[in-house]
Amino acid sequence: MPSSFLDWSPDDTPGHVVVINDDEDWEELERRYRGEGVNRPLRRVFEIAALHGVRSVLVEYRYIDADWRSQHAEFYGATFRRFPSVCHRLHFFTVEIPSDLQDLDQYQDHYRGYMVLRPTPNAPVGRTMISPPPDMAGAVVAQATETVHLFGWPFMVSAMPFISQDRQYLRCAHASLWMVLRHAETVHGLGRKLPKDIHEACSGGSVIGRQVPSAGLTQSQVLDGSTRLGLSMARMPVPAKNDEPDPGAITLYNVVCRYVSSQLPPIVLSPNHAWVVVAWRRTPSVGHSKLTLWRHDDSAGPYIKVDDPYDEPNPAHKWSTILMPLMTKMYIAAERAEVSGGAWLRTMIDSYGELVSVAAEAAAADALAVQTYAVKSTEFKARLAGRGMPAELEALYRFAHMPKYIWVIEAVDRRARSKGLPDVLGEVLIDSTESEGQRADASELILAAHVGGVAYSTGPDHRSTQVIRDLDPALYSSDLSAQGTVLV
Repeated sequence: MPSSFLDWSPDDTPGHVVVINDDEDWEELERRYRGEGVNRPLRRVFEIAALHGVRSVLVEYRYIDADWRSQHAEFYGATFRRFPSVCHRLHFFTVEIPSDLQDLDQYQDHYRGYMVLRPTPNAPVGRTMISPPPDMAGAVVAQATETVHLFGWPFMVSAMPFISQDRQYLRCAHASLWMVLRHAETVHGLGRKLPKDIHEACSGGSVIGRQVPSAGLTQSQVLDGSTRLGLSMARMPVPAKNDEPDPGAITLYNVVCRYVSSQLPPIVLSPNHAWVVVAWRRTPSVGHSKLTLWRHDDSAGPYIKVDDPYDEPNPAHKWSTILMPLMTKMYIAAERAEVSGGAWLRTMIDSYGELVSVAAEAAAADALAVQTYAVKSTEFKARLAGRGMPAELEALYRFAHMPKYIWVIEAVDRRARSKGLPDVLGEVLIDSTESEGQRADASELILAAHVGGVAYSTGPDHRSTQVIRDLDPALYSSDLSAQGTVLV
């Protein structure tokens, strides 16, 4: 970290290029910004950049960052020691770029994202957007796509936003809320929320200590604050560990995977810490025979692999509560949607005989699985054509009346999925604005449904039903693959 206020911006140079040839170059760059000791978030970002094969780091000086300006205006501007009101922003490229910073527009395919560095000793990592590392290939990731403007050239990066706490104005729960809200701004159109907005929304109520500097947040402050900030946060105690859960049982892995798949990354609380689950993949881990999770931990960095959520190395980080950041017009949570969708899938398989024989055979072979996620209906319809489903089914879905968000409960053939083939046997589309008080089999919940050779949709006002029979029962791709949340 530069040693004085004036060292942070010693001249008017717009930026310079650091060429990365070996580990020593990364270590030198880390030493410049880390302050005393090791800064884990900073080191983790550099580790990810190295995994991407980054060869050039463009250091953009005197970057005006809205998040840091918010913190500076509310807290750091009142300290006796002077803190610069501007940041540095580091951009990562996988090739050497010219030191004169000319013609950068040709390097879009080599851009892997950026990290804002605040002029705060021991807590430098601010707003960061860096692509998930290559070793997460095949994972489903909660991520946003941002256009980055660098000296007039636009660059694109898809990532889950990250920020670290500064230990004074922002603590771990503030940082976790910031990550979820920044993602929601880009993906769901929620208005931008700066650190001041988050800090003020979460202040008051049941407190554990000083508000400024912050001693941290209670669970009730997080819930109250998220409501004021435009989320409809659901809460669930972490389910007990169950190595052999019954079909349909609520498990930790199933819960967090549903919300990551829905682009609603959940916050996990322990008695002393908070973090965000940002990705999952169908590969074994210590804690699960089939699944692996990743999280953003403001004290450790982005894309941290979770070995076993029931056996954290730090006992103070025991997973205790899951907070699911639903949008305000999503009245039904994922768990209820899956119960209703699963019931309708079973009813259709039992009722339509030969028309649904493909799904019935998969169920008999214990190869039928269900996966649930929320999606904007406009985006669901826009991607229909590329999924390989019958034209008649595509038209049925395209012209069905739908609210802004729908829950999709897909029936999947595990055998096809394991071979990397199209694996969707059918799905039920559920109105996310319906009442959770409805019976699980209530027809009012269902917008449309399809299994094998039969499909139908129901109108919202007159309850008129359109039924299609004798569809081609061939399997097709999931919308999760079509929307690009699965890393290739």
